[in-house]
Amino acid sequence: MKRWTWIAAASLIAALGLSAGSWFNGDAQSVMAQQGAASKAGITAQDCSVALIRVAALASDRPGILEYLEVTEGDDVKANQKVAGLKDGVARAALKTATEKAVNDVQIRYANKATEFAEVELKIAQDANKRVPGSVPKLEIEKLTLAVDRGRLQAEQAQFEQAVAKSTQTEAEETLMTYDVIAPFDGKVSRVLLKKGMAVRQGDPILEIINTELFKVEGYLTVADSYNVKEGDKVELTIGFRDKQQSVKSVAEATFVGVVKYVDPRVEITSRVKVLAYVENKDGLLKEGLRGSMTITKSAASSPFLPNR
Repeated sequence: MKRWTWIAAASLIAALGLSAGSWFNGDAQSVMAQQGAASKAGITAQDCSVALIRVAALASDRPGILEYLEVTEGDDVKANQKVAGLKDGVARAALKTATEKAVNDVQIRYANKATEFAEVELKIAQDANKRVPGSVPKLEIEKLTLAVDRGRLQAEQAQFEQAVAKSTQTEAEETLMTYDVIAPFDGKVSRVLLKKGMAVRQGDPILEIINTELFKVEGYLTVADSYNVKEGDKVELTIGFRDKQQSVKSVAEATFVGVVKYVDPRVEITSRVKVLAYVENKDGLLKEGLRGSMTITKSAASSPFLPNR
């Protein structure tokens, strides 16, 4: 009886062992294959929103009257281009005066000439005393020596005053530049807020420019996935439309390529982690406010998409 019991137990163990082996060789391998495929396919960031990176409301550094406005909405502008300016007549006059003083070296030349003359007089007196000792009183020699020193000091003072005048000229140049409104980057004028002749307060926006070459995309990762995403990883953004009636086929079917810029070190209250990426605006299809999802894959190479900001 015991023998049959042991045989039955052995058979049961064998059966269980076969079943376990089948699971490990079959189902487990299937799960591992799925995980490998998922890893190869990349990590998905959900609830992604698209926004502009470079947006600038251009303002004046000082109050005044808007004298010119070179652009209108829709115009292209280049970096460092003058797009608007205030009346600057007084500032230009001040710069002209400062420039004239900065280049005026009359006092320096006069002081040098006076020094040369005093040196000649002193030498003549000293030579006379060498030929006939005491022919020129000591007090006169002291006066002539003082005249030489005075001429040299006057030259130094004149040089100092010219240096101050050059500094004043530089200050006047910098002041004049504050009357101009300069585009900080290449872009397009999206809004014009003021018109020629209007009063401008310091800091009042005059116009807005945007650059649409790159967009930033903010999405969300699970906590686990956030540990596998690094700056520079490759990104592929696809746009989805919640309202199918508003769907645009060219946008929905496009893939926008970019790179991860930043992974937030904080976990939000929803147990998600924010990820920020920069993507190229393929064919100019992206618009601020669109939403979609990102697939993130590892990338060892540095990417040209990250702007220096």
